[in-house]
Amino acid sequence: FRENSENIENYMEVRNAVELMAVRMAMKKGDKRWIEHLKVISEKTKELLAGGHTGQNRGVLMTLYDEEFHQKITSVSKNPLLICIEKTITDCLADYRNKVFMLDENIERAFRSHCAIIEAIESGDANAAEEMINEHLADSLADMKKGAGKKLRRERCMMEIVITDIKDTEIDGVTVLREETEPYRENYFEWAASPLIAGFQSSQISGGILSCQTAKPQFQEFEYHKDKEFFYFVQGTALMPFANFDSEGKVDEASLQIVRIPKGTQLIIDAGKLHFVPVAEGPESVRIVVVSPKMDSPRVCASESVNGFLKS
Repeated sequence: FRENSENIENYMEVRNAVELMAVRMAMKKGDKRWIEHLKVISEKTKELLAGGHTGQNRGVLMTLYDEEFHQKITSVSKNPLLICIEKTITDCLADYRNKVFMLDENIERAFRSHCAIIEAIESGDANAAEEMINEHLADSLADMKKGAGKKLRRERCMMEIVITDIKDTEIDGVTVLREETEPYRENYFEWAASPLIAGFQSSQISGGILSCQTAKPQFQEFEYHKDKEFFYFVQGTALMPFANFDSEGKVDEASLQIVRIPKGTQLIIDAGKLHFVPVAEGPESVRIVVVSPKMDSPRVCASESVNGFLKS
């Protein structure tokens, strides 16, 4: 506990210095648009508290919103060194933040602090903005230290779970279209539209092709996002892991799944849902069209590796 607590204090000491410099610089260099961006993030937090997400997903999403809020302030400083340090600290504190925001009272306190910071920035009072950030980070430090006392479990033998077919599997937080859509054909072209519609929070949308090779269906890392992702499996058969967060912001072992996904399958993965890049089953590689907003991909690790096997 003492070692974890000291690490947190070291990170937060640097974070405090960085963010105080950043907010003063941002107030000199930024225009009103960045303040509006902060308000949008704060409004998303307000909606989060109003309901519509499980406790686990609320915690994950609040972690992402909190990171976005503070990184926005730092980015407006236009100082690349401050931006780099802030990003490093954010990555180091991600697990602690997840634990903190599993409690609604901590989300509410952060929301009130963010509103006070916005109000001070909008008033043009740099001293008041620094004071609000100081108070907010002091609260954050206290909350993180409360959750730092639990020792991590030692690595155990590898967990094994049965691989299931997606046609027979319900996946919490994932919308599935299992059948290929009938394409529209005309002269020299055909068009296969997807009936799945994902409502993204952001208007900055991009797409790409994800290629996966044959490998053992063995996973320990999982990633999650602050917005939805759309997957269209166009080649090969994939073995893909999914999981949920538990009440402490860790991977819930009881929710672990490794699912066989054939080509033609389409998925929408909800914000905050744990998953990872699939492996190919068999010699043919897997190719997936992925569409999502521009966003980070934070990762968490299960306490042990998870190996999928076929039920005989």
